Amino acid sequence: MLLLDKLAESISRSPSKAHIIKLLERKKFLTITEISKELKLHKSTVLRHVELLERNSLIQKEKAEIDRRMTLLSLTERGKKIAKMLKL
Repeated sequence: MLLLDKLAESISRSPSKAHIIKLLERKKFLTITEISKELKLHKSTVLRHVELLERNSLIQKEKAEIDRRMTLLSLTERGKKIAKMLKL
């Protein structure tokens, strides 16, 4: 649990990453474009944050069933634990 505490503390120092996690906690599945519009961030900024969060096993990507060209992002179980720890 100490590792999760440190990770949550690190993410809370990056408001954009923390907001992405909390947004995915509320909405469950979103695209990078949807996150970008919701948080009013450039898509390249969101993409950088998403890549880092994915490397830390906090979010996962999957293809949408309706349109296989679309990639949906969601929280992993670890990401859900971190989301509950973040105070925004």
